[in-house]
Order: sequence, then C-alpha cells, then structure tokens
Amino acid sequence: MMKRCLIALAMIASGAGVAGSAQAQQKPEDVIKYRKAVMTVQGWNMRPLALMVKGQQPYDAALFAWYAGVIQSTSFMLPDAFLPGSDKGDTRAKPEIW
Repeated sequence: MMKRCLIALAMIASGAGVAGSAQAQQKPEDVIKYRKAVMTVQGWNMRPLALMVKGQQPYDAALFAWYAGVIQSTSFMLPDAFLPGSDKGDTRAKPEIW
C-alpha cells in the first residue's frame, strides 16, 4: 500500500510542475490523467480513514494523521486538475463542477 502511494505521488509530482507552469499549454487529456492520479491518491488515503471512523479498522492516531496529511497535501494540486477544456474526454467529472 505504501509503495503504491509513493509511486502515485511521484507520478503526480512529475506532472505538478508542468500543470502549474504552463496551464494554457496543457492538453485536456493530460489534465484529465493528472486529475485521475490526484483523485486516486486521495482515494487510497481516504479509505483507511473511513474504515477507522466506522470502527472497521483499529484507530491509530499517528496513521490517521499521516493519511490526512497526504490528503491535505494533494488537495493543493486540485486547482491544476480542473483546468478549462478538461471537462470533455475520458472523465467522470460531473457537469456541475464546471
């Protein structure tokens, strides 16, 4: 689990500079891939939090804080994940978002 998370974070980080530095030059399909990667990492880290809250996994304060920290860190990437033009294509983003 930890290895998958680190790999996904590395994938996101490699695209983060690109998305932030040249928003107007981004291809919509690249923005969609970036958005999916950010959402995947957030989902991986949200699931253990939900299990702890529901009592389906033992509560571990340090682990809970770590997962929450990853979600907080990746939340700063979201503005670059919803650039204009990325509303069409291979995306499940709802029209209400735009």
